[in-house]
Amino acid sequence: MKAMNFYGDKYIMIDYLHSVIKIVLETKKEFYPMAVALDLNNKISLDIDIKTDDDPSSIEMISRYDKKLNRKLKNNKIQSYCVAYDVMTARNVESEKTDAIAFKVKNRSTDEAEMLYYSYVLKNNKKFMLIDIWEETNNLLK
Repeated sequence: MKAMNFYGDKYIMIDYLHSVIKIVLETKKEFYPMAVALDLNNKISLDIDIKTDDDPSSIEMISRYDKKLNRKLKNNKIQSYCVAYDVMTARNVESEKTDAIAFKVKNRSTDEAEMLYYSYVLKNNKKFMLIDIWEETNNLLK
């Protein structure tokens, strides 16, 4: 197994999801939560099947991804995962809320999840434009 470099590995997952979400937003103007994982050989795993035949809400989809992927982390099937979803948030209390992509990243070597936010706008021609990026660590996100 390759040595883990969580700092770099999380950006592999975020970059992949960001590129997919950008295309989806430019064509559909919205997206549902999606996830990827890094297997034990640092390869992106896309086959994260969750139950969706009951038309779950976005919040329920995020919960289902977390439950399934946390189980895989604990069983040493993957080394990390990232769940991406659409939010309205602000960088701090003084900032105005904007559309953002929230990336929840979890690694098996820590109990803490990291949150990264990419705030964006869709220009009139439906082009995705990144406005700001920030991150936070919150040990309540597990």
